Amino acid sequence: MAKCVLHVGMHKTGTASIQHSLKDLDDGKFYYARIQTMPNHSVTIASIFHVEDSAKTARKHARGGKMSATERAGLARPDLDRSVAVANGRTLVMSGEGITHMSEEELVSLKSYLAGHGYDDIEVVAYVRPPIAYISGVMSNKLKSGKMRKLRIQTCFPNYRDKFEKFDDVFGAENVRLFKYDPASFPDGDVVADFCQRMGIPLSSVTVTRMNVKITRLIAMLNFQYAVHAEAEGLRPLRGANSRRFLDRLRNLDSARFQLAPSIIAPFLRKIQRDVNWMEKRLGQSLAESGLRDQDGDIRSEEDLLAPVAGINEKLHGLLTEAGVDVQAADAGN
Repeated sequence: MAKCVLHVGMHKTGTASIQHSLKDLDDGKFYYARIQTMPNHSVTIASIFHVEDSAKTARKHARGGKMSATERAGLARPDLDRSVAVANGRTLVMSGEGITHMSEEELVSLKSYLAGHGYDDIEVVAYVRPPIAYISGVMSNKLKSGKMRKLRIQTCFPNYRDKFEKFDDVFGAENVRLFKYDPASFPDGDVVADFCQRMGIPLSSVTVTRMNVKITRLIAMLNFQYAVHAEAEGLRPLRGANSRRFLDRLRNLDSARFQLAPSIIAPFLRKIQRDVNWMEKRLGQSLAESGLRDQDGDIRSEEDLLAPVAGINEKLHGLLTEAGVDVQAADAGN
């Protein structure tokens, strides 16, 4: 009986670290799928098993640049077939937090594919982050992307039941293992070590890699301010490799962490309480977050994100000059 471990997130639970740490896993018992050189299988799996009339999935999770879901599936499917063949009876590991956005029909197709290749034992695995920490974490990602121009907390809800109930229905609840994301309980506080221990993967078989370093308060503020003013003035948004390199340089200016004030999230918890209750029952564990209180520097409003940063122009000019940018010419050209 062949086994497949399907790790499906959730977002903001160290998924990128798990994926990059396991991407070369290839020992006597485990094999990590190689699909288009992407350790995160979200887009490729969603593309391969997308349903034509599932517009939400096609739009949101199978764009892949300018390629359609069908085009990307054509490139990714042979890689998945090859990974199944190379695993050759070993436990096949796949990971993608975006898989939680696939429809139930698409998950049935994924299960049928695996079963058709001899995988009678499919174990779905996910970590579940408590709501306040999850909302703040997702908000930080949105601000880092440079796309957010309004502080809309409701766009960051965890939607536990919508994400996970369909896995219970398709794979059977007994085959879906959910763990509370609680770094304090992990070996050395490391989610990669915890995942490997739970799955029986020897740590000696992986190269532990830390990904998705938390953004600072300054990065959140500058990204938000630029997004707001760029839209108003018709400037290009911050995107791509240049943006990532610039953000890395910004980390050196101020290390103060980004954190949404728990007090501005609390009113929204009433809106999602039924969803939280469902997950707590499913998890068999409380998701209550004790000891959370507002601290100096926490973001409480859009006004906090738009507040002027003393001396920032000089600091930015210094960073850009170090990077080889002709600041005077750039200023003259807006």
